[in-house]
Amino acid sequence: MTGLGFIGAGNMGEAMIRGVLSAKLYPADRVFVHDTAFGRSEWLRRRFGVFVASAVGELLAACDTVVVAVK
Repeated sequence: MTGLGFIGAGNMGEAMIRGVLSAKLYPADRVFVHDTAFGRSEWLRRRFGVFVASAVGELLAACDTVVVAVK
């Protein structure tokens, strides 16, 4: 299984990540997050155990599905 990526780690991204993990659609170690606010991505990593991608390219290379969760 490849990863599920989220570009954007705000409230919308967090809600979708929480739903994906609660429904056990992906394990936390296969969920990737990238946000321009690194602190927000780190917070999601600590809270949910997701992987923080340091760049969009890294996220795209690891994921077969990507959600753009930005306004």
